[in-house]
Amino acid sequence: MQTGYRFDSIDPEQSIVITASQRLARHLREEYNRWQAAQGKTVWATLQVMPWGAFTATLWELLREQLKGGSPEKLPHLLSDQQSQFIWQDIIERSQWNDFLLNINATSSKAWQAWQQHQQWQLDITQSLAWDKDTQAFKDWANEFRQRLDDNHWIDSASSINLLLELMKQHQLPLAHNIYTAGFEQITPQQQKLFEQLGGTSKLEVLASSNPAATPTVLSFNSAREEFKAVINQAKDSVVKALKSNPDKPFRCAIVVPELEKHKALIDRLLWQELTPNLNPEQKSTLGIYDISLGEPLSKQPLVVTALNLFKFLNGSIETQVLQQLLLSPYFGKQQASDTGYEPLTSDRARLEKYLRKSHKQRYAVSELNELAQQAKIVTASFSGLIESLKSAQQLVKEQLTLVDWMKRLIAILDTTEWPGSRTLHSREYQIQQTFYDSFNQLRQFQVFYPQKMSFSRLLELLSQIVTEKQFHQELPKAPIQIMGLLETLGLEFDHVWLTGATYQVLPAQPNPNPFIDKQTLKQHQMPGSSAQREFEYAQQLIASLLASSHNVTISYPRFEGSSELLPSPFIAEYSEKVVPANATLAPTFIQTIDRDIDSNNVVERYQDDHGMPLAEGVVKGGTGFFRDQINCPFKAYMSYRLRVKEFEEVEQGLNAMERGSLVHSVLEAFWKEHDSNEILLDKSDSQLSSLIEPYLTRVLDEYKDRFYYLQLDDFADNEFQRLLKQLTQALQIDARRLPFTSLPPEQDQSITIEGLTFNLKVDRIDEVDDGLLIIDYKTGTPTRAKLYPRDKELAPEEPQLALYAINQGDTPIAGVSFFNINAKEIRYQGIADSIEHLALDKRSAIKEDMSDIIDRWQLQMSEVARDIKAGTAIVDPRSCDYCDFASACRINQRKTMLQPKDDKRSQGGAA
Repeated sequence: MQTGYRFDSIDPEQSIVITASQRLARHLREEYNRWQAAQGKTVWATLQVMPWGAFTATLWELLREQLKGGSPEKLPHLLSDQQSQFIWQDIIERSQWNDFLLNINATSSKAWQAWQQHQQWQLDITQSLAWDKDTQAFKDWANEFRQRLDDNHWIDSASSINLLLELMKQHQLPLAHNIYTAGFEQITPQQQKLFEQLGGTSKLEVLASSNPAATPTVLSFNSAREEFKAVINQAKDSVVKALKSNPDKPFRCAIVVPELEKHKALIDRLLWQELTPNLNPEQKSTLGIYDISLGEPLSKQPLVVTALNLFKFLNGSIETQVLQQLLLSPYFGKQQASDTGYEPLTSDRARLEKYLRKSHKQRYAVSELNELAQQAKIVTASFSGLIESLKSAQQLVKEQLTLVDWMKRLIAILDTTEWPGSRTLHSREYQIQQTFYDSFNQLRQFQVFYPQKMSFSRLLELLSQIVTEKQFHQELPKAPIQIMGLLETLGLEFDHVWLTGATYQVLPAQPNPNPFIDKQTLKQHQMPGSSAQREFEYAQQLIASLLASSHNVTISYPRFEGSSELLPSPFIAEYSEKVVPANATLAPTFIQTIDRDIDSNNVVERYQDDHGMPLAEGVVKGGTGFFRDQINCPFKAYMSYRLRVKEFEEVEQGLNAMERGSLVHSVLEAFWKEHDSNEILLDKSDSQLSSLIEPYLTRVLDEYKDRFYYLQLDDFADNEFQRLLKQLTQALQIDARRLPFTSLPPEQDQSITIEGLTFNLKVDRIDEVDDGLLIIDYKTGTPTRAKLYPRDKELAPEEPQLALYAINQGDTPIAGVSFFNINAKEIRYQGIADSIEHLALDKRSAIKEDMSDIIDRWQLQMSEVARDIKAGTAIVDPRSCDYCDFASACRINQRKTMLQPKDDKRSQGGAA
């Protein structure tokens, strides 16, 4: 697009251009240089272009130079915005209003913004009305801020311009003959006064583009995702077409997103997916195609997270989860490669991280690493060296130093801890590292507040604050596709502009007044967020500027957000709208193209691979768990018991379900080991039954104390004791009501051979009753009888342990099988028996069935399951996906949404 800025009337040696933004300043410099080159020139005078902040800083320095020459006046020390906000935060933390605040950082940011607006609109804070607690608090904080500035002869950036206005009346500054302003859609009273004062000595003009407003194409999409995907592909096509027609001419395409921060994650993912498709993992992604103006928080970058966590670790203790992150981080520790390429340090750290997953200890210090490594049986020299490097680094943080000395010490500390690791950093990581180092230099500004020595703890607080506020923006080659917010487009020019998200909720924006400025002041002076009318007029100016930024403008909006219907912005109502049909597929465009080609040309033969390797006859590890998973999902069984794949354990607060179950099993096993029948339970009151089970519970809790960390905490152990005592007493009450039985030796181990495969069996308890054996499985969860005895008799039981044990008893009569549910919700049997009185007194606990017929049916069903195990059957055919770790491997969810609609004749299951 040909620039609409007229540079022919500008004398670069006598002129300066002031812009509203850094981006516009860069654009004008580029366009000016391109215009000069188009005139056939090879050398030309530089046009001085600077944004507002740089211009006012220049004025301040010019004034400072003038006052040096013997003037009794002395300018106050100009604070940076970060220094000013630090003072605000300190004032708010110390104030009496602190008790009413939930987020001091956010409050201080808003308060500092309110102070700046008061200066920009040149309002006297003391004259504002304190209608509520917010404005009362702000007046108190503002008075304290002003007092600190006066006491220390400081001044903030917003107030410095008001002082400039006063002093420039007395001192003539050497300024350019011509001053041009560009991109100032809404000028504050402070800016207006400064421009008027500059106009007294210089010729002041507005530099604006002469391009006419374009008529936009308006599109509506079903969702924001479909909208962003379409605009990205359209931008790609435009760039490709432009480069093919004229590869030497730069092409600029802007994707404008009013709520860029809200949608950045989705847009970033779609840009990578659509613009840098890469089917070869060894091929590097293409860079420089697009650039997002919104930076990323430096504190969220893994390289920086590792460094800050190391600092915290050296300064004291860190949470177990943070230590796990450190151990797995590639940015910490030097790898020791052996002749075979094996790196023992990487393996040691992974093993220790896995060990920590089972640890209930919540925090660790550097001094505890040696003992921790011994517990995890990690004794290699490389890991010992890593611990020693941390201990050496810890010695460097124990002193008190000045800020300047700490700035030098920080890099030495990181080097000692072997950060950022042994491998060479790629371009992005290197830029992150340099940005992090720049944060160290920013510590210098706090010398104003901390001239004395300080501890490492205090230094770490300051550094964390700087890093949290700092943004990282990767430096890339000039990208043809620019993604930016609406305000950033002011004054810019493009070959193609696409404004997204143009709904009535966004354009105009909802009024968002600063809570620390009273409403009367806001409305009286038409300050930002003061009214819906002001936001409407401002949005109108932004849209007008956008339409003039390119000859090719597209505006779009999503019709729905979730289940909510959205309406278009009133600013696009006058244009005709095209409705784009819905296309909700998640696959990248290039994958969809391949998929369409495959379907249309019928070049791919579909094959369902639902078998793994056959299993040889013999003893099979896994026991009844193998049967359970094979019945519920053959793929899960193959992954778990043939490939031995499982998800890492995650430690829970308190005892997990398995640990609670172990306690119940152990107490009841110990009890029935010493009491062989329920005769001892008869005619006992609740308190007597409680006293009967209590010694066994106490003994088991003592035995498990070393294994379960939380049982070492007295309060937790007492609560667990009372909880278990109540449930176990109720369990004894149930057994006391049953028909007489004799308990056989508990936890009986057996093995069963089916179809040539031998499996080990273990049952919790066997009671001998008058007509045979009653096989019992304790459950601290809430399984239903249907898992043992499905309504569809043709289905094998989802919980086959009791069925397999019953089958394995041969000619011994089986009176029944049952779960014994012991949990907070219920204490009762759930099973099947020849006589329900063997389990309790009601049908909720038992179904009366002929056990011999059931066992015969189970025999056939278990034989079929065993044949599938032996054949290596691994089809994805789940009864339920609960408690499964392999959803990402079997892709069950994607199969349901993407594959099945294409071919209704295909199996409901499938292979991996």
